[in-house]
Amino acid sequence: MRKLAAAAEAKLDRPALDKAVTAAFEEQNKGGYPDTRAIVDLMPPLDGSQDAAWLPDGRLLMARGTVISIATPAPDARWTPLVDLTTAKTPGPAVSAVTRMAVSRDGRWLAFVAEPQSK
Repeated sequence: MRKLAAAAEAKLDRPALDKAVTAAFEEQNKGGYPDTRAIVDLMPPLDGSQDAAWLPDGRLLMARGTVISIATPAPDARWTPLVDLTTAKTPGPAVSAVTRMAVSRDGRWLAFVAEPQSK
């Protein structure tokens, strides 16, 4: 896990992050996934959220209600609010909860599914 934290501090050097994630996985799962079927925790999830979307640079997005947060995977990572859709100027109707997200391959676009705000 120390290697993973070091890669996160390396200002999102993607090859270093990929190498650190692989090393952390191999360290915790000596036999590898097919043999152990082990699950490796990269970081704590955002409380109250179950859906995540990966950005091309290795950071994660998660949403709770109308707030979308961002974090760099590391054992001691903290989620930082990125945008609150109740205060953002959006062209569509107001939403009350983001339930699913996806990011385009180039990281320029975010698509999300949300519950409409009740009137």
